[in-house]
Amino acid sequence: MIPCLSRIGAYENTLGKLELYQKLAEAEAQIKNGDELLDGEEVFRDLKRKHGKN
Repeated sequence: MIPCLSRIGAYENTLGKLELYQKLAEAEAQIKNGDELLDGEEVFRDLKRKHGKN
């Protein structure tokens, strides 16, 4: 049964990478189109405030 769990982990890892690549492609398209971009520091500050992390 353990090999099955490792395959699930590999599958989840692959899905995570796919999601990352999709988000990177979306961001590159936004830059290419001249869309207004979010400030990363501001986004993380708001997330920390929202979720109570200091």
